[in-house]
Amino acid sequence: MPICILRVPKTLSVSQELLSDICVAALDATLENLSIPKWDQEIRVERTNGTKAELVVSFTVGGEEYPEDFPNKVFDPEKGLLVATVQNISSLPALDSLRPCSVRLETWKESVFAEVEAVGGTIETNTVSLATELHFPVSCRISVALSPKYIAETQTGGSPEHEGKPAGQEFAFIKTELADLLGSEGDHTVELAISEPTLADTDISIDVDLGSKQDLTAEQLETVVMTIEQQLQQRGLAREGRSITIWAKQEGRERITTPHSYTPQSTQPTAYD
Repeated sequence: MPICILRVPKTLSVSQELLSDICVAALDATLENLSIPKWDQEIRVERTNGTKAELVVSFTVGGEEYPEDFPNKVFDPEKGLLVATVQNISSLPALDSLRPCSVRLETWKESVFAEVEAVGGTIETNTVSLATELHFPVSCRISVALSPKYIAETQTGGSPEHEGKPAGQEFAFIKTELADLLGSEGDHTVELAISEPTLADTDISIDVDLGSKQDLTAEQLETVVMTIEQQLQQRGLAREGRSITIWAKQEGRERITTPHSYTPQSTQPTAYD
């Protein structure tokens, strides 16, 4: 499920087609270097108020990530291979129009990724609470990215979940639901941010970054995903023809990055945890 997120300053005059091509080239290099199935990829382009471009390729590792293509095989590339992949991406000629541009790989272990499907009939509500399990502070940062297709659909009428609300406000319930799920015993914090990428393969992408001094279990992460998924289905946001993903992850990722001043001829990428 590698996803390439390209963040580009609004002041930089670059065509959408070129930005898409850059993402595709970065993913091609990643998939080829790491032997990831070609069907599994996603791109997203965001315009920012920053002054430098940033390209980030993120994916899950540590488990049997591709059981259909590589059954009984754990996907966990060695750091040297990740560093070589960053170097290959950074050397892409297509990036010349964005320099200076930082390039980063992020590998996430023990995360939960799910694709949300439309469900007909009655949907059971999650009654599980993590309040009695989490006796330590958890910071929860929720990011919801809405594709141009989704924004266009909701602004052309016929979308009751968006009527009379600014774009993205129909997802405010996620913050409330997760705050209730975590409970009040651990002095938790929950933040929600909505973005509107100029290009996105997925209509609604929901990332939940959880940080704490103690790792959450896979079951607890699955509960977070299930809570959001059921609410999306109950509220009619999950429907036929609409793609939705939820990715719950926690701090502790490994990052392989290049400095902003990187040029293929002079500087080697830097690896750090």
